[in-house]
Amino acid sequence: MRRLIASLRTEAVISLSAPTSDGFIQLNLGGQSDPVADNQANRVDIELVGNEYLGAFYLGSNDGNVFIRTRVSGENGNPDGVQSGYTYIGIDVTGDGALDYWIEHGGTPNQSISILDVGATANDSPSTVSLGAVATFGGVSATTSVQYFDTAVGADNTGANSYFEMVEVIDLGLFDESPGGDEYDPYDLDAGGMNGDEDRFLTFSFDFSMLASVIIEDAEEGRFGEDSARLELFDESYGISWLLVTSQNGQNINSDFGGLDGNDPDFNPDTPFVDQPYIDENGDTQIGSGLTGGYTPGGDEAPVPEPATYALLFGLVALGFAAYRRRR
Repeated sequence: MRRLIASLRTEAVISLSAPTSDGFIQLNLGGQSDPVADNQANRVDIELVGNEYLGAFYLGSNDGNVFIRTRVSGENGNPDGVQSGYTYIGIDVTGDGALDYWIEHGGTPNQSISILDVGATANDSPSTVSLGAVATFGGVSATTSVQYFDTAVGADNTGANSYFEMVEVIDLGLFDESPGGDEYDPYDLDAGGMNGDEDRFLTFSFDFSMLASVIIEDAEEGRFGEDSARLELFDESYGISWLLVTSQNGQNINSDFGGLDGNDPDFNPDTPFVDQPYIDENGDTQIGSGLTGGYTPGGDEAPVPEPATYALLFGLVALGFAAYRRRR
């Protein structure tokens, strides 16, 4: 899987309109990033597209903000320049393979970016994901209104946090990197898709402190069981597993799962994300598709140890402290 850049620790400045090579990290969803024409809603603006060279899901950070970039088949056109569906980013902060929160981009008639709790289901497989209420911290709802990026020359985009634009406008100079150079159009990965439209990027950002505040407050209330103590210290260095999905409404997940092929006859929505099979670039079958490995909110790789691993680590710390006291 090719990454556009190795680390966020660069001189490039990430922004809504910046080229993907300016610090965005491609997250590995498994397989070819996302199979084409596999969303239930049959809508171009929520049809995720990606291959082994150009992904469907990117992550980055800048100046305290987390930036999400996703690639879809085209624009629905209602209204122009806006993804009218919903994008959901599921996150697993405990490392148990089940989602703990959603990051939502969408809304009707006014769009917002929000942190949601998960619903009262297992949230560890395509068939068990569900949406909860908007999360809170300090009695405040974890949500902010979408402010669209203005493409007019000289426009003040200081408060902008969402940009829906053609890939060709953002990433100039892409080319087919396949061995023969004739396998795909870098600006139209689904070769015309459902309406012949070129691919679009949805790029949006939110304040990392909003997410951290929600997690820390829930940890202080013991929501995460044995993981609560460490998550009380949650910051930008913590590894998270990420899930990318889209939906045509804000009531349930009913469209496209990044990295999973809903048209594959062997696809089983009841199979947990950590056990979902996929074919890698060498033609071998692997498991663990849809839910990414561990990445910090800035896009750096950072494993998310399972709860038992943290219990062991805390046990070793406690033993070390006891030994230190005995020596004294």
